[in-house]
Amino acid sequence: MRKIIGIAMVFLSLPGNLNAAQDLIEAYEAARIYDPTHNAARFDYEATLEQLPQASADLLPSLSFDARTGKVNQDIKDRDQPIFGVGDARFRSSAWNFQARQPVFRWASWVQRGQAKTAIRQSYAELTAAEQDLILRTVAAYLNILAADDRFSLSQAELTALGRQLDLVKAQRRGGLASITDEYEAQARYSFVQADVIEAEYAIEDAYQALREVAGDIVYDAYSLKEVIPLITPDPASADDWAESALEQNLLLIAREEAVVVAEAEVARQRAEHYPSFDLVGNYGNEDRGGSVTGGGSDVDTADFSLQVSVPLYSGGVVNSRTREAQMNYRRALEEQRFQYGAVNRQTRAAYNGVVSAISRVEALQASTTAQESALEGRRTGYRSGVNTLLDVLASESILYSTRRDYAEARYQYL
Repeated sequence: MRKIIGIAMVFLSLPGNLNAAQDLIEAYEAARIYDPTHNAARFDYEATLEQLPQASADLLPSLSFDARTGKVNQDIKDRDQPIFGVGDARFRSSAWNFQARQPVFRWASWVQRGQAKTAIRQSYAELTAAEQDLILRTVAAYLNILAADDRFSLSQAELTALGRQLDLVKAQRRGGLASITDEYEAQARYSFVQADVIEAEYAIEDAYQALREVAGDIVYDAYSLKEVIPLITPDPASADDWAESALEQNLLLIAREEAVVVAEAEVARQRAEHYPSFDLVGNYGNEDRGGSVTGGGSDVDTADFSLQVSVPLYSGGVVNSRTREAQMNYRRALEEQRFQYGAVNRQTRAAYNGVVSAISRVEALQASTTAQESALEGRRTGYRSGVNTLLDVLASESILYSTRRDYAEARYQYL
């Protein structure tokens, strides 16, 4: 996981003062501890781990101990054998019993144990997918900060340039070299970009807040992106190869496959409720009575060992109903797996094509920015010589900064 973050780190410029900002590794390490979504997935996995010992418990020996004590009052009205007498009898009675039970055959429990193992594999795949998603969300939030900062810097630079243009037009108008229309156009464009600066400033704070939702309050500054970043084409250079790899390794798809196995096992487990179960049962106990129907007390130790067979006959149709419910859940799991299969195939191809097209877009916008800078300089020269109007200059300046913003955004989209 850190290796993936490390790849993104090579694109960031690290200033000499390492206390001035949080790097991507620091943000990610904080997110691993703080992020609620990741924590929920981790707790879900840890809870799922407990299914195995719970399922295994039904196959292991169980021990129990029971004890009771009390006072018995008897009012004997009549007896067939007068020798035993009639009348009131009062005595204490106590008993205890120790029982050991070893399941011999419980098919439902064996199915449930295998089901628990599959559920753990499913949950682990989901946890690992959540960790990868955390990487993506952390990097995206971090880069959104840099993108918002770029937008703000470019808007400020454009506002400064327009401010100089506005001052020039005002001076020219006082000298009779520019019209009131030129001044209005320059003022309108300046006010429009001024609003952009305010909006961009708020966007920076919103971007920081979005990262804090993932990583907590540790992040208060971020490193900027390097001027030149390597544009790396995916290897292998084939969407089919990447899609094939994803269909074998995608964690969410693996989780859906395991979910199908879990649902199928649930059908078998519910059906197994019709099957007989066999248990070896041993009892050892004592009963101490201060009296009895014969008039005398007793102190009896008892030990027995038996093979118990339990055969479910009828329980109101609940087993059949639960089996049908499990069958429908199994069919639902199959449909979810089929949906995930198609989604992974489509998303992988889209991701590959997105990287390839992003490289072309970055290169094209970089070239366009250079061309627009030359075009703007030419129109400024033309305006001073009377060939171009002020509107031409303002339009060219607007296109240049728009292209610069698109270029900056394209680099983050590529990353």
